[in-house]
Amino acid sequence: RFRLMLLVILTLAPAFALAMRSASEQRRLASIQAQENALRTARAAAGRLEQFIAAQRELLAIVAQLPAVRDRDLSGCSVSLQRVVRGDAWYVGMMVADPRGNVVCGAGQYSSGMQFSNHPAFREAFDLQRFSVSDYRIGPVSGKGLITFGQPIVDEAGRVQAVLLCTYDVHALSDIAAQALLPEGSTLDAIDRHGTIIARYPDPDAWLGRSVAASPIMEAIRARQGEGVVEAVGEDGLHDGRRCN
Repeated sequence: RFRLMLLVILTLAPAFALAMRSASEQRRLASIQAQENALRTARAAAGRLEQFIAAQRELLAIVAQLPAVRDRDLSGCSVSLQRVVRGDAWYVGMMVADPRGNVVCGAGQYSSGMQFSNHPAFREAFDLQRFSVSDYRIGPVSGKGLITFGQPIVDEAGRVQAVLLCTYDVHALSDIAAQALLPEGSTLDAIDRHGTIIARYPDPDAWLGRSVAASPIMEAIRARQGEGVVEAVGEDGLHDGRRCN
């Protein structure tokens, strides 16, 4: 009986080993496929966000050349800016700040006493004379999570005379990213350079503005550097993988 059992075991061992190897190979291939799908989806979402930012850059460049805005005609400037923000629910405010960062005209939720001299979007646009995008901040007037775009307003000699600032409700980024058609059961985060979530799908209200700078997934992304896929425990406590760029 013992010899018979041993014979059966020896007979089945190669088949069992082959089955285990086949299952392991299937899991490996499934993992590779999942990573490729995640990377493709993340690229699509990132592409939509990049298109949105590019569209804001083009829009602000045009608005900055409007005569009333360029010349800081107080009444005409506000009217012109109001026409731009009208009809887009995600605009919070659009303002022109003088070289000292003082708001001189605007539209939407803003106050004439607002000061942007130390705001990153103002400083980059004014000092470096280029389009700028801020990190996540809470608006002092709206109380909403915002990102701010800055566009220098230059004279004929190319000197910066003022900065056009546009504040956008950060929820807009979640809506834009979600258009990438995520697979069922997946989540998507866009995280700024400081480790703050600026876009989240689904359930953005519970996550926007939350810092994940010290999370294992962020540490894995920093270690990875460049575009790719990393696997680590996410900020929700689940083991997940993400595209990093």
